[in-house]
Amino acid sequence: MKKHPLVSIITVNYKNEEDTLAFLHSLKKAEYPAIEVILVDNAADYHNAENYKKAFPGVIYIFSSENLVFAGANNLGIERAKGKYLYFLNNDTVIEESSILPLVQAFENNPNLGAASPRIAFHSNPSLLQYAGMTPINFKTGRNNMIGNHEKDAPIYQITQEVGYAHGAAMMIPTHLIEKIGLMPTDYFLYYEELDWCEKIRKQDLEIKVIGKSRVIHKASAAVKTNSPLQTFYMTRNRLIFMHRFASKEEFRTFWMYFNWVVVPQKRLVYLLKGNKQGLAAFNQAIKAAKNHFKNQALPIEMYRTAA
Repeated sequence: MKKHPLVSIITVNYKNEEDTLAFLHSLKKAEYPAIEVILVDNAADYHNAENYKKAFPGVIYIFSSENLVFAGANNLGIERAKGKYLYFLNNDTVIEESSILPLVQAFENNPNLGAASPRIAFHSNPSLLQYAGMTPINFKTGRNNMIGNHEKDAPIYQITQEVGYAHGAAMMIPTHLIEKIGLMPTDYFLYYEELDWCEKIRKQDLEIKVIGKSRVIHKASAAVKTNSPLQTFYMTRNRLIFMHRFASKEEFRTFWMYFNWVVVPQKRLVYLLKGNKQGLAAFNQAIKAAKNHFKNQALPIEMYRTAA
């Protein structure tokens, strides 16, 4: 690679200055020489450019008093980006010094690559992986698996391989793809945006890979408490919206029966046995919200995945 193409790193801060400052400090150690850093301060109470520019001089600071949600804030960053590649990084990640170059090289050497993520390790224990890829979703059950999750980091995961989905905490795409797949979808509000994008990228006959030579450390669930009612609501609602959008009609009918006859009774029983009234309420509300989304947003036939 004779010349290093510009990489636009886009991150979103949502009332989490401490992690954002740590993220910016980690970027100063990046060995890749051609980056611009775009920070979107989402739903911010005050303009805080000075603090962030101290942490990373030259950061492009975008202030939004309005809550644009995760996707909307990233889209604001995309509009300012000048790089050949867009690298979306959560503000609760810490990059390793040599983690950008392997991703760029993967794209430069493979014009058929549409999206890529590094392997991702837990900040609390960097020897344990959070992500080394994801399997494709089974469109009849809505299920898939995270590769390497809670497994010890090992050479088996430090390779490049094709996967079902990139990870939204650390995901790179070529900027020109935005013209084909559109901006990040905002109707999910939280979770599933990268899965939606990856399905659209796949429809362009492009590959999605994990680049095992690259690693990022992630303070998982720093913004949203794990298994909170908020997480339960959006994970459930968005799973249903995603399936409705990308499964074929036949697949969705099968999935809907499986969800209602197997998943719903099982989930409700678990919430009841644990006495988790808030979780149960969030789960039930999510199903209602998804059904309302189905009724109020007619999906054109071309948005459905072609049946096998």
